[in-house]
Amino acid sequence: MGIYQHGTSIAGVIRTSISTPAQADPSWMTNSGEMSFADDEGGDDYQQNIQIAELNMLNAALAVIMWKKYFGFYLNFEHERSSEFTIDGNHMFNIGEEA
Repeated sequence: MGIYQHGTSIAGVIRTSISTPAQADPSWMTNSGEMSFADDEGGDDYQQNIQIAELNMLNAALAVIMWKKYFGFYLNFEHERSSEFTIDGNHMFNIGEEA
Protein backbone atom coordinates (compact mmCIF):
# COMPACT_ATOMS: atom_id res chain seq x y z
CA MET A 1 0.00 0.00 0.00
CA GLY A 2 1.12 3.49 -0.74
CA ILE A 3 -0.89 5.84 1.40
CA TYR A 4 -0.53 9.41 2.52
CA GLN A 5 -2.48 11.79 4.69
CA HIS A 6 -4.24 14.74 3.07
CA GLY A 7 -5.52 16.96 5.83
CA THR A 8 -7.46 14.63 8.08
CA SER A 9 -8.15 12.10 5.29
CA ILE A 10 -6.14 9.24 3.82
CA ALA A 11 -5.44 8.82 0.11
CA GLY A 12 -3.28 6.50 -1.91
CA VAL A 13 -3.16 3.24 -3.83
CA ILE A 14 -3.50 -0.41 -2.81
CA ARG A 15 -1.58 -2.76 -5.11
CA THR A 16 -2.25 -6.49 -5.24
CA SER A 17 0.18 -8.63 -7.24
CA ILE A 18 0.75 -12.31 -7.92
CA SER A 19 4.04 -14.09 -8.52
CA THR A 20 3.75 -17.34 -10.47
CA PRO A 21 6.32 -19.85 -11.72
CA ALA A 22 5.91 -18.34 -15.20
CA GLN A 23 6.24 -14.79 -13.88
CA ALA A 24 8.27 -14.99 -10.67
CA ASP A 25 10.49 -11.95 -11.26
CA PRO A 26 8.97 -9.05 -9.28
CA SER A 27 10.97 -6.43 -11.21
CA TRP A 28 7.96 -5.70 -13.44
CA MET A 29 6.17 -4.23 -10.40
CA THR A 30 8.33 -1.10 -10.23
CA ASN A 31 10.18 1.10 -12.68
CA SER A 32 13.52 0.53 -10.98
CA GLY A 33 13.12 -3.19 -10.39
CA GLU A 34 13.50 -2.65 -6.66
CA MET A 35 10.81 -2.76 -4.01
CA SER A 36 11.16 -0.65 -0.93
CA PHE A 37 8.84 -0.46 2.04
CA ALA A 38 10.87 2.30 3.65
CA ASP A 39 9.18 5.60 4.39
CA ASP A 40 11.50 8.22 2.91
CA GLU A 41 9.54 11.13 4.34
CA GLY A 42 9.74 10.03 7.97
CA GLY A 43 5.96 9.80 8.46
CA ASP A 44 4.26 6.83 10.04
CA ASP A 45 0.81 6.81 8.44
CA TYR A 46 0.45 3.05 8.94
CA GLN A 47 0.63 3.26 12.74
CA GLN A 48 -1.20 6.55 13.18
CA ASN A 49 -4.41 5.75 11.29
CA ILE A 50 -7.12 3.32 12.33
CA GLN A 51 -8.34 3.22 8.72
CA ILE A 52 -5.39 1.02 7.76
CA ALA A 53 -7.25 -2.05 9.10
CA GLU A 54 -9.90 -2.05 6.37
CA LEU A 55 -7.36 -1.18 3.68
CA ASN A 56 -5.31 -4.22 4.73
CA MET A 57 -8.52 -6.29 4.72
CA LEU A 58 -9.40 -5.10 1.21
CA ASN A 59 -5.93 -5.90 -0.06
CA ALA A 60 -6.09 -9.37 1.51
CA ALA A 61 -9.51 -10.04 -0.06
CA LEU A 62 -8.25 -8.90 -3.48
CA ALA A 63 -5.22 -11.19 -3.08
CA VAL A 64 -7.46 -14.20 -2.36
CA ILE A 65 -9.59 -13.41 -5.43
CA MET A 66 -6.45 -13.06 -7.58
CA TRP A 67 -5.16 -16.41 -6.27
CA LYS A 68 -8.51 -18.09 -7.01
CA LYS A 69 -8.48 -16.64 -10.53
CA TYR A 70 -5.00 -18.08 -11.07
CA PHE A 71 -6.23 -21.55 -10.09
CA GLY A 72 -9.41 -21.29 -12.17
CA PHE A 73 -12.03 -20.85 -9.47
CA TYR A 74 -12.98 -17.52 -11.08
CA LEU A 75 -12.92 -16.71 -14.78
CA ASN A 76 -10.05 -14.40 -15.69
CA PHE A 77 -10.23 -13.02 -19.24
CA GLU A 78 -7.57 -10.36 -18.68
CA HIS A 79 -5.04 -12.63 -16.92
CA GLU A 80 -3.99 -9.71 -14.75
CA ARG A 81 -0.94 -10.16 -12.59
CA SER A 82 -1.36 -6.96 -10.65
CA SER A 83 -4.17 -4.58 -9.80
CA GLU A 84 -4.17 -1.14 -8.26
CA PHE A 85 -7.07 0.33 -6.33
CA THR A 86 -7.11 4.12 -5.92
CA ILE A 87 -8.69 5.01 -2.60
CA ASP A 88 -10.02 8.50 -3.38
CA GLY A 89 -11.87 7.57 -6.58
CA ASN A 90 -12.59 3.85 -6.13
CA HIS A 91 -10.78 3.14 -9.41
CA MET A 92 -9.34 -0.30 -10.17
CA PHE A 93 -6.59 -0.61 -12.77
CA ASN A 94 -5.42 -4.08 -13.88
CA ILE A 95 -2.06 -4.96 -15.39
CA GLY A 96 -2.44 -8.02 -17.61
CA GLU A 97 -0.16 -10.81 -18.69
CA GLU A 98 2.60 -9.90 -21.13
CA ALA A 99 2.06 -11.14 -24.66
